[in-house]
Amino acid sequence: MGATATGGRGRIHHRLTQNYDKTSLLIIPYLLFILISYFEVTIKYFIELSPSLILSFTVSSGFS
Repeated sequence: MGATATGGRGRIHHRLTQNYDKTSLLIIPYLLFILISYFEVTIKYFIELSPSLILSFTVSSGFS
């Protein structure tokens, strides 16, 4: 039972690596584009939030 499961997993892994070799040239730029756009949005969000965060931090530290 266990031997067949590991053998099947090995075959699936081999098939996945073969597919990855064929499509990596297409997948990698796509993943990079997603990451760059995601970080761009988060950076803009943090830049918009940072003034209010700094203000609230200085106000809270000033009161204490």
